[in-house]
Amino acid sequence: MSLLDSKSRRCFRSAVCAFVFGLSFIPNSFAGTLVEVQTSLGNFFLELEDEAAPNTVANFLNYVRDRRFNNTFVHAAIGGTFIRGGSFSFGDCNQGAVPIAADLPIAIEDTGLANLSGTIAMRRVEEGVSSVTSEWYINIGDDPEADLSQGDNVVFGRVIGDGLSTVSTISNAPGVYVNSIHTAPTSNYFGDANIDCQSFSRDNLVLVLMSIVSEDADDPSADYNSLNGRLNVNLDLGDMGFSNLEFEVDTNADPITIQANAESSVPLLTPVPNMATYNSNTGQLSLPSAAVDGELQFRNLVFTLSDADALVFTLTSMD
Repeated sequence: MSLLDSKSRRCFRSAVCAFVFGLSFIPNSFAGTLVEVQTSLGNFFLELEDEAAPNTVANFLNYVRDRRFNNTFVHAAIGGTFIRGGSFSFGDCNQGAVPIAADLPIAIEDTGLANLSGTIAMRRVEEGVSSVTSEWYINIGDDPEADLSQGDNVVFGRVIGDGLSTVSTISNAPGVYVNSIHTAPTSNYFGDANIDCQSFSRDNLVLVLMSIVSEDADDPSADYNSLNGRLNVNLDLGDMGFSNLEFEVDTNADPITIQANAESSVPLLTPVPNMATYNSNTGQLSLPSAAVDGELQFRNLVFTLSDADALVFTLTSMD
């Protein structure tokens, strides 16, 4: 719907719109449940697609809450392609991989999400049946053959920030054969792929701990302060990590423009829900949601870089 020439401009100029329009076109929730994944080779964060994949997300979070993913290990990897985990813990070298306690399989959910680089999916163990339990899979690079219509992975979230570099490091780590399952990446192990129990232990595997960072999915990506005319934005900058950044808003421009204040940038150690993203290839700054003086008003705003030297972005679309 087009609001750029009237309603949206008035809302950015005044907090009155917060009361006029209320939350009438804001859905109950956005994608945004955040999970921290700690591993022997570094940590990364996941943002889950609560709206697009409610059943798959709920299944995944059951394992996180019950701590059943804790002390599992990344049991399969192909360098630069994927890592896979969530199915096994490791008892001792002679016992090898031990399956974790799994819930009953859930029905296959068509989330409509593609296996793009950085996405996380639940693996369908047996094709054609509801066999999704605990095994997760992170793509490194696009993998259209694994999409639900063609393959066996149900996408339900993505790695955010600079986390994909950690995932890539794990995928390229030296691998060993654990039981008869796929090659498992290792940490601080320099032996052969066929492990020697005299020198190998669970601490040589890439162990995993998971915890929920935030389930407050209604947090806005940005908040416009009508008193000072500034838009405060939480940004996922990919390899550069997370940041909070202020933009000066020119509501008199047609269409509206915002100018980044680079000196206002504050690094964030952990992500917050619904972070805005910037695509350097297209010059697009995407905000999943926006508030005016703390009240949610808009979603899916897209600004396009219109002056690279001055860091000015022009509003090009919104819902």
